[in-house]
Amino acid sequence: MKLKLDLKNPRLRTPLLIGLTGVIGIVLWYQQILTPGREQLVELNKRVKAKQDTLRTIQALKTQLNGLKEELNSAQQVLDSLKSIFPDQKEVPKLIREITSVARASGINTTKFNPQPDIEKEYYVENHYN
Repeated sequence: MKLKLDLKNPRLRTPLLIGLTGVIGIVLWYQQILTPGREQLVELNKRVKAKQDTLRTIQALKTQLNGLKEELNSAQQVLDSLKSIFPDQKEVPKLIREITSVARASGINTTKFNPQPDIEKEYYVENHYN
Protein backbone atom coordinates (compact mmCIF):
# COMPACT_ATOMS: atom_id res chain seq x y z
CA MET A 1 0.00 0.00 0.00
CA LYS A 2 1.40 3.29 -1.12
CA LEU A 3 0.73 6.45 0.89
CA LYS A 4 0.34 9.45 -1.31
CA LEU A 5 0.40 13.01 0.09
CA ASP A 6 -1.39 15.39 -2.17
CA LEU A 7 -1.24 18.88 -0.65
CA LYS A 8 -3.75 20.15 -3.18
CA ASN A 9 -6.44 18.01 -1.60
CA PRO A 10 -8.34 20.17 0.95
CA ARG A 11 -9.23 17.13 3.08
CA LEU A 12 -5.53 16.48 3.64
CA ARG A 13 -4.20 20.04 3.53
CA THR A 14 -6.47 21.53 6.23
CA PRO A 15 -5.69 19.00 9.01
CA LEU A 16 -2.01 19.13 8.05
CA LEU A 17 -1.94 22.95 8.34
CA ILE A 18 -3.82 22.82 11.65
CA GLY A 19 -1.37 20.22 13.00
CA LEU A 20 1.64 22.21 11.78
CA THR A 21 0.23 25.41 13.33
CA GLY A 22 -0.35 23.52 16.60
CA VAL A 23 3.21 22.18 16.64
CA ILE A 24 4.61 25.67 15.95
CA GLY A 25 2.38 27.08 18.71
CA ILE A 26 3.59 24.46 21.19
CA VAL A 27 7.24 25.15 20.32
CA LEU A 28 6.74 28.91 20.72
CA TRP A 29 4.88 28.40 24.01
CA TYR A 30 7.73 26.22 25.28
CA GLN A 31 10.41 28.73 24.28
CA GLN A 32 8.63 31.92 25.28
CA ILE A 33 6.69 30.93 28.40
CA LEU A 34 7.78 27.61 29.86
CA THR A 35 11.57 28.02 29.64
CA PRO A 36 11.69 31.52 31.26
CA GLY A 37 9.22 30.30 33.88
CA ARG A 38 11.51 27.40 34.74
CA GLU A 39 14.52 29.74 34.95
CA GLN A 40 12.54 32.03 37.23
CA LEU A 41 11.53 29.03 39.34
CA VAL A 42 15.18 27.95 39.69
CA GLU A 43 16.15 31.51 40.72
CA LEU A 44 13.32 31.66 43.26
CA ASN A 45 14.36 28.28 44.68
CA LYS A 46 17.91 29.61 45.13
CA ARG A 47 16.56 32.69 46.92
CA VAL A 48 14.34 30.53 49.16
CA LYS A 49 17.33 28.35 50.06
CA ALA A 50 19.43 31.43 50.90
CA LYS A 51 16.62 32.87 53.05
CA GLN A 52 16.22 29.52 54.83
CA ASP A 53 19.96 29.45 55.56
CA THR A 54 19.71 32.97 56.97
CA LEU A 55 16.71 31.94 59.07
CA ARG A 56 18.58 28.92 60.46
CA THR A 57 21.50 31.17 61.39
CA ILE A 58 19.18 33.65 63.12
CA GLN A 59 17.40 30.87 65.00
CA ALA A 60 20.74 29.47 66.15
CA LEU A 61 21.84 32.90 67.38
CA LYS A 62 18.47 33.61 69.00
CA THR A 63 19.24 31.14 71.77
CA GLN A 64 22.32 33.20 72.65
CA LEU A 65 20.41 36.48 72.68
CA ASN A 66 19.38 36.39 76.35
CA GLY A 67 22.93 35.62 77.46
CA LEU A 68 24.25 38.46 75.32
CA LYS A 69 21.66 40.86 76.76
CA GLU A 70 22.69 39.92 80.29
CA GLU A 71 26.35 40.36 79.37
CA LEU A 72 25.57 43.77 77.86
CA ASN A 73 23.71 44.88 81.00
CA SER A 74 26.62 43.73 83.16
CA ALA A 75 29.14 45.55 80.99
CA GLN A 76 26.95 48.67 81.03
CA GLN A 77 26.87 48.63 84.84
CA VAL A 78 30.66 48.31 84.96
CA LEU A 79 31.00 51.17 82.47
CA ASP A 80 28.63 53.36 84.50
CA SER A 81 30.59 52.68 87.69
CA LEU A 82 33.86 53.53 85.91
CA LYS A 83 32.34 56.73 84.51
CA SER A 84 31.42 57.78 88.03
CA ILE A 85 35.01 57.19 89.21
CA PHE A 86 36.93 58.89 86.40
CA PRO A 87 36.43 62.53 85.41
CA ASP A 88 34.71 63.48 82.21
CA GLN A 89 36.60 65.39 79.51
CA LYS A 90 34.77 68.58 80.51
CA GLU A 91 35.65 68.14 84.19
CA VAL A 92 39.44 67.84 83.74
CA PRO A 93 40.26 71.61 83.83
CA LYS A 94 38.09 72.05 86.93
CA LEU A 95 39.79 69.05 88.55
CA ILE A 96 43.24 70.49 87.80
CA ARG A 97 42.24 73.82 89.38
CA GLU A 98 40.93 72.02 92.47
CA ILE A 99 44.13 69.97 92.80
CA THR A 100 46.21 73.14 92.44
CA SER A 101 44.18 75.01 95.06
CA VAL A 102 44.39 72.07 97.51
CA ALA A 103 48.15 71.86 96.89
CA ARG A 104 48.57 75.58 97.57
CA ALA A 105 46.44 75.32 100.73
CA SER A 106 48.66 72.46 101.91
CA GLY A 107 51.79 74.44 101.22
CA ILE A 108 52.89 72.42 98.21
CA ASN A 109 54.37 74.56 95.48
CA THR A 110 54.12 73.24 91.93
CA THR A 111 57.16 74.23 89.93
CA LYS A 112 56.25 72.80 86.55
CA PHE A 113 52.95 71.56 85.21
CA ASN A 114 53.17 70.50 81.55
CA PRO A 115 50.09 68.94 79.91
CA GLN A 116 50.83 66.43 77.16
CA PRO A 117 48.60 65.74 74.16
CA ASP A 118 45.60 63.52 74.75
CA ILE A 119 45.80 59.94 73.49
CA GLU A 120 42.46 58.63 72.26
CA LYS A 121 41.87 54.95 72.88
CA GLU A 122 38.93 52.88 71.71
CA TYR A 123 36.76 53.49 74.76
CA TYR A 124 38.51 56.32 76.62
CA VAL A 125 40.98 59.22 76.32
CA GLU A 126 44.28 59.24 78.21
CA ASN A 127 45.40 62.61 79.59
CA HIS A 128 49.11 62.86 80.41
CA TYR A 129 50.66 65.60 82.55
CA ASN A 130 54.28 66.17 83.62
